[in-house]
Amino acid sequence: MRRELLDNVLFQHARSLSAVTVVEGFTFSDFLYDGGHIAGLVGTDDQGRQRRYGASIVIGADGAMSRVAEMAGAYDFGHKHHQHWIAAFRIYFRGVGGLTDTMEIHLLDELLPGYFWIFPVGAGRPTSAPELVESAVQGREGGAKINLRKRTYQMLATHPRLRDRFAGAREVDGSFRGWQLPCGSERRPLAGAGWMLIGDAASLIDPFSGEGISNAMHSAMLAAECAARTLREGTVLEGGLRRYEEQVWQELGTEFDTAYRLQRLARHRRLLRFIFARATRPGCATLFQR
Repeated sequence: MRRELLDNVLFQHARSLSAVTVVEGFTFSDFLYDGGHIAGLVGTDDQGRQRRYGASIVIGADGAMSRVAEMAGAYDFGHKHHQHWIAAFRIYFRGVGGLTDTMEIHLLDELLPGYFWIFPVGAGRPTSAPELVESAVQGREGGAKINLRKRTYQMLATHPRLRDRFAGAREVDGSFRGWQLPCGSERRPLAGAGWMLIGDAASLIDPFSGEGISNAMHSAMLAAECAARTLREGTVLEGGLRRYEEQVWQELGTEFDTAYRLQRLARHRRLLRFIFARATRPGCATLFQR
């Protein structure tokens, strides 16, 4: 299911619940405080007017460059650890040759440590997208700085695996979109007195695959359960929300650590192929979990 469809299904379901009030066009700017404690949020509506909303708990689901995370002191975006971020973008094309109904992942020398993926999204439009560790893009790993968009177009035109398939393809106007993706290999604070972070705002993106939707939905479930429990217990300002953070890293931390090891291995093509060739052998998972 395409993201615009999935997102709308989730949004419409939330809006249909009697206990939910939806406010659209609101931009968060800061927390609302009462006696030094977080007591809601302050922002502007789509007319530029300031709005204030009281809340016992503020849950930040505002994406990779989360303003909630910044204002809570959970992350300093001015001092990013680039080895734990992925630079990525996607483009829609029509007329790509050799498509099937499955996603393709291409590990190309030109993109290591990263990859190039292709998958059909319906209506004759496959998505084509590269992902590369941000520190490599910026030349922080000893190599030259990389223009990821330019390199992608060069690969589509010249790479033996891609050039014939994209020779007659047409890019869909306006389909280019880029992201900076924070990975779960970097442990951040995810909760504090009166606030929580979920999904991309909590840096819960897989550092190898760049996938984040499943972790986002799982973290939302854990956050909802923890929020309800702490409200019943009256421990919102007494450290009760920290149990959510502990549970996230307990359930997802090993997976992120394994994915980060694979990402580091991706800098060595032969070693990565050796690992993948044996990925189906019994007990192979322990190789990365030690």
